This record gives sequence, C-alpha cells and structure tokens, in this order.
Amino acid sequence: VQTLLGNIGMLGGGMQALRGHSNIQGLTDLGLMSNLIPGYLNLPVEKEPDYASYIAKRQFKPLRPGQTSYWQNYNKFFVSFQKMMWGDKATKENDWAYDYLPKLDVPTYDVIRGFELAKQGKMTGYI
Repeated sequence: VQTLLGNIGMLGGGMQALRGHSNIQGLTDLGLMSNLIPGYLNLPVEKEPDYASYIAKRQFKPLRPGQTSYWQNYNKFFVSFQKMMWGDKATKENDWAYDYLPKLDVPTYDVIRGFELAKQGKMTGYI
C-alpha cells in the first residue's frame, strides 16, 4: 500500500512500525524485558530447577529429518551468555552457573505488577 501511495524510496518516506513501545527491539537486545536475558533467551521458571530441565524445554526439536533452525544453537547461546556474565565461574561442572539465575514464578514481572505485589506484601525485593 505504501508503494502505491508513493511513500517508499522517497526522502523522509517509508513505513513506521506501530507497536506498544517505541523501541521493543532495543529492550529485548539489552535484556531489559523481565522475562528475557540478552539474546532473546528466556529466564528459567521455578518448574525448571536445573539446567537439564531448562534446556530440555527449549532445545530445538526438528519436525522432519535434516531440518535446521537458528534455535538449534540455544544451548550454545545460553552457555555463551553465562560465560560472559560469570567468566571462569560458569563451568560445565556447575551447569554453567545456572543456579545464579533467578527463577520466575510468574511469566512476566513488569513495574506495575511489582508495585502491586509489594503493596500486597507478596514481594519484598526486586533486582
């Protein structure tokens, strides 16, 4: 539609994505979403007490033989992130410092929810 209207390829023309936030890409890349760490990796939840259960839920499962996916490297991305965060403390022996990460008990904590939980006495701290 924008091409038909003549808005593509012109100085100052183009399309602007309309979203709930002006820079959702930046929020997710920097790890500012309450349920993600940088690299679009999910934070663990309480039902994933160890590294094996965390990776098992997120590991790429091909639907047909020979299928590939960017996310088949999830394990490598996670290990890389943990090594960047914790350096020599993230080792295979300690499951790449998996225990250092918080485990979410709800899908998402945003600022408003945090204040509501604090008011109800259900949350006493926020990192």
